[in-house]
This record gives sequence, C-alpha cells and structure tokens, in this order.
Amino acid sequence: MSASQTPSKRERTTSEGVTNARLSISERRAARMRARGEERTTLKQRAASIPEAMHDLVSAHARALVVIGIAVAFVALLYVPVRSYYVAMRTNQDLQRIADAYEQQNQALLQEIMRLHSQEGIEDEAHKRGLGYEDETTVTVEGVEDDALPEELGEIQLEDDRAWYVKVLDFLFVYTFGNWQ
Repeated sequence: MSASQTPSKRERTTSEGVTNARLSISERRAARMRARGEERTTLKQRAASIPEAMHDLVSAHARALVVIGIAVAFVALLYVPVRSYYVAMRTNQDLQRIADAYEQQNQALLQEIMRLHSQEGIEDEAHKRGLGYEDETTVTVEGVEDDALPEELGEIQLEDDRAWYVKVLDFLFVYTFGNWQ
C-alpha cells in the first residue's frame, strides 16, 4: 500500500471490511462488539434473564433467607402477646398514677375537713363569709392569695412525663394514654 492508498482515520475498516465513514453510531458500536466477541442483548433478553438471576441469588443465599424468614415469622407470632402484655402494663401504670393523684387530693380534703372541725377552722370559715362575733370588726384584705383548696375539684390532669423510650414503645405497640376508658 502506498501513502495514497492508506485509509485515513475516518475510513479505517472494521473487521468486516466496511469503512467507518459509512456506518452510523449504533452500527459502529455493534461492529466493535462483534469484533470483541460480545453480543448485544435486547431488553427482552435482559428481562428473561431476571428470573435466572433471582434463582441464582436465592440458591447462593438459601440458608440466610431461611434464617431471615424464621426470624420474621417469630417476631410476627410474638407481636400480639407482647403487645397485650405491654398495653396491660402501661394501663396499670396510668391507672396507678391516677389513683395516686386522687389519693393526694383525698388527703388534702381530709386535712381541710380536720381543720374545719376545729374551733379555729370554724372561726376562719365564718370570717371568710363575713361573719364574726358581736364585738369583732371584720376586715377584708385583697390581693393576698388564699392557700385553701380550690372551690371546684375537677378531674385529675396528669402531665405527660414519659421517657423517650416509653414514647417509642407506645408508638410501636399502638398504646395511647386513656385508651382503656
């Protein structure tokens, strides 16, 4: 071959003897793959190979998949009894907190009753209502807070002082405060 007969870079031939200048990009890629011994796979061919790949994956990791399956089944079977236990335990805790709050309220009421049964308690209550002895002058002082019990003793209001992990467990086991009412 002489210098005039050597093909330029554009006109170099592929292994099949066709010049690159006349080929499209996809044809050139296919020619390179054939030259390397590779075969182009279509989308359908790749989709058909997915079950084979899954079978290979399952075969390679069969023991691990069996262990994972048993663990998931074990957790699923134990969730209901563990949840029942947790809800019962939390309900007991909440009811105990309410009972303790009512007990404190009852103790405060008993102290107030004991105070009112004394001579001094009767006189104090009479003075609060504007009554007194004949020789007494009543004076009303405003702006001073009364340390007596509130007039209306409503329902007990408890604060949400649960720890973070209790809140997580309550969410996990679907427990809400007062769902037993």
